[in-house]
Amino acid sequence: MGDPAPVRDSATCFRAGRVVARTFAVWSRTLPQLLLISALVHVPVVALMFWLRRMDEFSLPRTLLVRTLPSLEATAVTKCCEGFAVLLVFRRLRGERPDLVRSLREGLRRLVTIAVVATLLAVAFLVPTLVVWLRIWTDRATTATGTDLARIGAFAIYAVYALVFSVPIPAALVEGRGFFAAFVRSLRLTSGRRAPIFWVFVLFNLFTQIPTRMLFWIVPELHSVPAAIVVNVAIETLLASLTCVLPIVLYHDLRETKEGVGIEELVQVFA
Repeated sequence: MGDPAPVRDSATCFRAGRVVARTFAVWSRTLPQLLLISALVHVPVVALMFWLRRMDEFSLPRTLLVRTLPSLEATAVTKCCEGFAVLLVFRRLRGERPDLVRSLREGLRRLVTIAVVATLLAVAFLVPTLVVWLRIWTDRATTATGTDLARIGAFAIYAVYALVFSVPIPAALVEGRGFFAAFVRSLRLTSGRRAPIFWVFVLFNLFTQIPTRMLFWIVPELHSVPAAIVVNVAIETLLASLTCVLPIVLYHDLRETKEGVGIEELVQVFA
């Protein structure tokens, strides 16, 4: 499938504040359905966390899994939530009641593509963390140096993701693209809009990171490990239910401002 021809190119139509405001509006009005999607996707994460408790605390596999789990949740898990929520968000943007069953069905129909996109993004984010902690394990770097390197690498990859490859999932579902074509489509859609997209992610992180950090500070205070795991997953589930909405709204606004494709046409794809 070729890229749609640009219909209009008015950078003034694309506003970072509008994207973020609509993301929060859609999330707040669709919270029960989004939470259910996020909870279903987090089931394997819960199983993994309880399984980690049974492993040797000082083993290399457990150390690597514990260190990489946050990145895995922020990438692969959130992207899977996004794949199941595309139609849900579109219907809400159209002013209709969300159809959870249909949205889940559309996500399952493209599950392989969603899983591959999610895996590739997760691997990209995990590489700096894995490399650094392997070096730490072999005493070739200090913990402080390794942590700094991991953060720098993760930030660089996050910047590329945010500015270039932030919308492959909706592109795959709406336009019927494979995983490679979806990444190419994301690159082309974000072209010419990367300055406002930068501010989209800045604003979004400003509104989400402070309350999220405050919630996570509570978890270590829990003396029961199972209770801490449940609370941790509950916070991640809530955060993923919000984070997965942003790329879908972003995709909609990019299609609308660059190609003149409105919500009616986007929803019609799923008819």
